[in-house]
Amino acid sequence: MYECVHLIYNSKKNWQMNLSDEEDSTKSLPTEEATQPQQSATGFDGVVRQERQRRKQNFGPNAKQVRKPNNILVDIYGVIAPWTFVTHLKKFAKDNIGDYVRQNWENKLTRTIVGRMWEQLKIDRKAGMNVPNIEEPNADNKPDEIINTTINGLQWVLESKYPALRTQMEKLCTDLWSNSFETGKLKADIYPDVIDAFHYWRFEEFIKIYSYASGPVEGQRQFLRTTAAGDLNRYIANGLNSSGGYKFDPNKFRGLLAALREPKPDNLLYITDDPRKARAAERVGIRTVIVNRSGSDTGKYDPKETNGMTVVTTLADIEFINDPNAYVIPQCC
Repeated sequence: MYECVHLIYNSKKNWQMNLSDEEDSTKSLPTEEATQPQQSATGFDGVVRQERQRRKQNFGPNAKQVRKPNNILVDIYGVIAPWTFVTHLKKFAKDNIGDYVRQNWENKLTRTIVGRMWEQLKIDRKAGMNVPNIEEPNADNKPDEIINTTINGLQWVLESKYPALRTQMEKLCTDLWSNSFETGKLKADIYPDVIDAFHYWRFEEFIKIYSYASGPVEGQRQFLRTTAAGDLNRYIANGLNSSGGYKFDPNKFRGLLAALREPKPDNLLYITDDPRKARAAERVGIRTVIVNRSGSDTGKYDPKETNGMTVVTTLADIEFINDPNAYVIPQCC
């Protein structure tokens, strides 16, 4: 009892003095912004907070705020890699198919495709078509002559886009590219903003990223594993295959929602370079961002095509924000 009275007496006696001291001390206290870097310096969560603070300061005036999704679906060409790399792949196949055939002459895939080409060109030659003559294996032909004429025939098929052997040539080129990726002879080109954006999405915002392409998942993973900037698969949860054809059909995106077991379509964000694909995704409730790398407002990026849609010129302009309508668990005590 004495202690309580004593404390009350002292508080009244020194009221004015304590009040002024408190005001002075408040002025000297560091602000939250000033203390944040010190708090961010320790532990994994601290590093993440520090990265978020740094990135927040770096977002420019062109940044678009997007409600944070649970998952991101991202196209490869036009978003991760430039479309010009497709041209590079075709030229690479033409320039290297000779070495590939010589090194893999006894390979089952090579012999099957070459055999199919021999038969098809023989049929077309009898029909009067102007196709190259390929020496077939027999006792009179030397192996080098057979291989050399075969390579000439394959190069002709590639250049002429010979429709009768399109499927076979796609298989041959895919195997050539695959081997070249594995040996390091071929590296995938990617845009310079991809690494930082993927790091931000996956390791700062903890969003799962899925690549989306018309090719098989293993091909996607190999492509992303062998880029000029290193292995991107450390950011990718998995690849998704559009199962051939174009991505303009809303049913393809309904299938993706089922595959990802996502009951709420707007929890998924689709990042593409094509407004038509984005429209198809939006028809089933998926949110979208269009990446217009050229910055042009013509062609497929005509304002009529992108009206009402979120468009950026670089992945660095996508700023995720928390849903303001989301329920927040109250902090107790």
